[in-house]
Amino acid sequence: TCDQDTRPCASNPCAFNTNCTNMGNDYQCDCAPGLSGKNCEKGYRCSRQPCKNSGTCQVLDGGRNVCACVPGYTGPDCSQDVDECASSPCQNSGICVNTLGSFTCNCSTSTHGGKLCEQVLASVEARRGWPLGQTEIIGIAVFLAVLLLIVVLVVFIFRWRAR
Repeated sequence: TCDQDTRPCASNPCAFNTNCTNMGNDYQCDCAPGLSGKNCEKGYRCSRQPCKNSGTCQVLDGGRNVCACVPGYTGPDCSQDVDECASSPCQNSGICVNTLGSFTCNCSTSTHGGKLCEQVLASVEARRGWPLGQTEIIGIAVFLAVLLLIVVLVVFIFRWRAR
């Protein structure tokens, strides 16, 4: 038969790898300086730097610690990425791309630019790859119309003289 260790310290009840001493049916944890409680669970004091992603550890009254997370992260230890795209920050049909601790807006399907696709582009035609702007197209059209008028007038004059 297999013998199972039923002593109280067998379950590792003491927090932060503190030493456990069996005392009959009970146990005692030898808490490190700054820690207290039956299992040394109180008074963490941020000594182990529990906060991730540049979060800062703060000790509250009663010895409980909390992590103050930088923007873009959340959770008890700042390890969870915030989905900034959930609030739909991109404007004008921009596509939000969530990144670790931040986000970007892909404005390629929009006629706008900028961090949030909020700026109207100066030349929408140029953005779409069209080589000429509206002013150039109007200029070419006027030139062709005048040229056509001159050709019609020259043909008309030659026919009139030929009679």
